[in-house]
Amino acid sequence: MRAFAESLQGELKHWPDIHVCNVYPAVMDTPGFRDGSNYTGRAVKPVPPVYNPRRAARTIVNLARYPQPSAYVGLPAVLARLAYGMPGYKWLNASLVNLALKRARPMANSSGNLYAPASGERRIDGGFRSTDKRRKAVMAATLGGALIGFCLSRRRRQRQD
Repeated sequence: MRAFAESLQGELKHWPDIHVCNVYPAVMDTPGFRDGSNYTGRAVKPVPPVYNPRRAARTIVNLARYPQPSAYVGLPAVLARLAYGMPGYKWLNASLVNLALKRARPMANSSGNLYAPASGERRIDGGFRSTDKRRKAVMAATLGGALIGFCLSRRRRQRQD
């Protein structure tokens, strides 16, 4: 998606009033985890921290008002951007996803809303966000520690070069 958007941005450079903006959200608390198709054989749940989807909506509205090439919503999205270039990131990310799926409870495959609209209550929120402030604080500290570790390892590599 990033390459497509950047290509489109380049093609439209002669039209300064047309903007292509990328939005990279962290995990948003939407019904997609509940209503989307799932052929993993496991109950898929979002990995915390899970953000209010209204944050992504506000970012999109702000980009319409004040365009910029890219916007990141939530600290995990920013950290993922920074970590993407690190050796082994793709392997680590895939390993974490596989571990989460192995630990998830078994569930029948479902086409979800792939072929027909979802039934039941329709709402913006998926109901996955935690209201436990202590859990949020622990998650924020963990993410902060990961960011500090990343910055220190990057600095060390730059000194070695």
